[in-house]
Amino acid sequence: MKKKLFPLIIVLSMIALSVFAIAACGLFGDNDNNNIAIETITIIGPNQANIGADVNFIANVLPTNATNTTITWSISGANEVGATITQAGIFRATSAGNATIAATAGGITATHDIVINSVPVNVVRIIGGNSFRYDSHLSLQVEILPLNASNKNVTFAIVSEGTTAQGAAVSGAILTATGTGNINVRATSIDGGVESAVFAVTVTEIPVTSIAITNTRDTDFEMFNYHQPFNTSYITNTNWKLSANGASYVISTNNFISLSSTTSYMQLTRSLAVTTGDRFSITIEASRGTMSASALPQYSFDGGTTWLPMGGWMSFGTTWTTVRRDFVFERSGNALIRLARPTTGATSAIAVRNATITLITQVPSFEAGQQLSLTSNVLPSNATNRAITFEIIAQGTTAAGANVEGNIISATGAGVIRLRPSTLNFVGEPFYVVVV
Repeated sequence: MKKKLFPLIIVLSMIALSVFAIAACGLFGDNDNNNIAIETITIIGPNQANIGADVNFIANVLPTNATNTTITWSISGANEVGATITQAGIFRATSAGNATIAATAGGITATHDIVINSVPVNVVRIIGGNSFRYDSHLSLQVEILPLNASNKNVTFAIVSEGTTAQGAAVSGAILTATGTGNINVRATSIDGGVESAVFAVTVTEIPVTSIAITNTRDTDFEMFNYHQPFNTSYITNTNWKLSANGASYVISTNNFISLSSTTSYMQLTRSLAVTTGDRFSITIEASRGTMSASALPQYSFDGGTTWLPMGGWMSFGTTWTTVRRDFVFERSGNALIRLARPTTGATSAIAVRNATITLITQVPSFEAGQQLSLTSNVLPSNATNRAITFEIIAQGTTAAGANVEGNIISATGAGVIRLRPSTLNFVGEPFYVVVV
């Protein structure tokens, strides 16, 4: 009985192994029959777009449970319109034309045609500055609407009507001229020929910035200082001399000279060699009283002994005050400069802290009854209105019969003439002429 069952058992065992092997192949082996293939791809997006605009495209894949739905985007005709598309489906073109967008996945490709349109210019407007000096230029600027217009390039042209500036010209966006006046200019868009309104530009003159009288011979600045600390040694070393009536002055520990009473007299003097027309500035820092600045003629000052006042009395308040006076020598020779406290008429004591004399310049001169032709240098050399007129200033003029016609100045008597030069749009600094 056992011998009969053994072959049957073997056969059944082999059948069971076969079934298991087949089942195992189904569970663990390759199963290409389970991939879900893409059947269709549909591109969703507009059929038209403007130049420079970002357009978003979407690819719908069916069936939705397809195994591989990764989309690869591409464009045909991209070079013609300067188009790009990202792998997120963002499309942009830089010029007008046609392009075809493609979406590919799982061996399936869908395409979508799009037309790229330009954005026309509607408004052209010239903006920015509307004036320049004729030795310079103006860079013209425009505003184009709409802001996303495809072609914002323009050309500029001068409108002859109303243009008066000599040599008006435009190159690109640069406006120039060789003379003053007005320039009317217009801008026209290359796209569509849209014109701007006429834009008026004013060409201005080149202003005068300085006038120098060239009759004046410049000299080195020479400074003579009398300042703190006040002491006999300092005064001697700087050629200043201090004199007073007795012991009525005090050199303070705070480094200033103080006169103790209203009757006290003090003077600071210095002898200087001067030239006709030398102009000096005297500056004094003092408080509580008055002082005068004057010069004593010596030698070629006609041998006179009368002190010549220079700027009159200088009055000082109760606090330290600085006062300046300017004067001009009318003769050459040795002069004695004096800064003095009056011997009579003083109303209070005075303290002096600093005294300075500065040589400023040498001014022109001529003899009474003669004439002087004034020469000048106007800057800049290309200024528009360079013609100079001279005006006599009454205050400060002492020469009798002082007169000026054009650039010719004359006087009938000795003294000083104070003048002011000016051009059409510039007023220069006053200057002196000495009549001897």
